[in-house]
Amino acid sequence: MGTLAWIVGVVAGLGFLMTGVMKLSAQQMAVDMLTHVGAADKRMLIGAAEVAGGIGLIFGAASSPGDGEWLGVIAALGLIVTMVLAVQAHLKAGDTIKDAVPAIVMGLMTVVYIVALLGNN
Repeated sequence: MGTLAWIVGVVAGLGFLMTGVMKLSAQQMAVDMLTHVGAADKRMLIGAAEVAGGIGLIFGAASSPGDGEWLGVIAALGLIVTMVLAVQAHLKAGDTIKDAVPAIVMGLMTVVYIVALLGNN
């Protein structure tokens, strides 16, 4: 496990945990954003996916090389799909790309995590 994969995995993992918990606990900011992009009915699913993915990134980053990295890769792939769908939802709602920057950044961090993780094997 390289240092980059560990740092990006933990930072992105904590970020996804935070946003997922906000959705699961129906924090007003998260509810408003999901309502705006037309995904309020998927709040629990999206929140659960982000929490599970965040945990997967952290466990994947904390695992010994060749031991549990697969969990991090699977979690990262799921989160990348989630972030692509988030960007699509923002654009469909009439938002500019600027409004989708958080999802883009989190998605790119997750891609960096996979590359760093697999590049050390």
